[in-house]
Amino acid sequence: MKIPIRLQLARNHPADSPELRDEIKMTPALTDSPQKRLAGLGYFLLFISASAFISISISIQQGWSNDIQTAKAEAAESVRPANIRLTVLTAGTCDRCYNVNNLIGGITQSQKAKIIETRTVDYTSIEGAALVKQYGLAHVPAIILEDEAAKLVAAVPQLKSFGALQGEVFIGSNLPAPYVETVNGKIRGEFTALYLTEKQCAECYNPADNRQALAQLGLVPKDEKTVDRSDSEGQKLVKQYSLTTTPTVILTGDLAAYTGFDKVWENVGTKEADGAYVFRQGQGLMGTYYDLTTKQAVAPPKSANTNSSNQ
Repeated sequence: MKIPIRLQLARNHPADSPELRDEIKMTPALTDSPQKRLAGLGYFLLFISASAFISISISIQQGWSNDIQTAKAEAAESVRPANIRLTVLTAGTCDRCYNVNNLIGGITQSQKAKIIETRTVDYTSIEGAALVKQYGLAHVPAIILEDEAAKLVAAVPQLKSFGALQGEVFIGSNLPAPYVETVNGKIRGEFTALYLTEKQCAECYNPADNRQALAQLGLVPKDEKTVDRSDSEGQKLVKQYSLTTTPTVILTGDLAAYTGFDKVWENVGTKEADGAYVFRQGQGLMGTYYDLTTKQAVAPPKSANTNSSNQ
């Protein structure tokens, strides 16, 4: 059994001695009451809780700060143009081939890419032949995008229409005709446009206007020829293709190289047994035309807007 320290002091000094009173004053009370001990414990726990709360608050604030900084970095990265090293694989024998600058210009104008290096390589050179073999290129022109090609394709998904990623490199080999087949050097996509006019119809549209419509489809004829329906050659064409209306345009050549062209043409004309494409149904969209059966000019129907404006 422990003896309180004050009793121990009383044994060493008389009860009424000044020494005992001084010892008691100078000696801390080691036997504090339960209420004091509980109060001290409460203060201690309050201190621990406050410290923990402060630590948690600081951690949360640091977490928020890190999240904000990460979000800012990701936002900045998402709008940063992709750094691209560009290699253009060309065919020196084809001056009418697709102009890759049309595609490259669209990419740079989108501000999604920064071209940091550009090289032009002919596919017949040693380096060009190696690239053709490495990437399995069936035809040229073609473009090779390196460095941050994946970032660019993610930002401009339309690029997938012109090629595909091979690892971290984008190979743009699916470009429009004309192009050169790398296996044999043959030029694909060349064709001739023959414009059949009609002298009997001064108000009829000029079939050469079809040139602009063809250009919108990415088709530019290598050769062009104009023949009137009254000429011997014109009469032969009327008979050969059973024409009932003029003016018109007849396309001949390698139009199969143009992906999707047949599907578009079936809405405005026919593909003949000899491979020629004859413009038929779309004449009313071009303007006034001549009916060979009635021998009369046929004006295109007025649009709804025109009719409403005249009412």
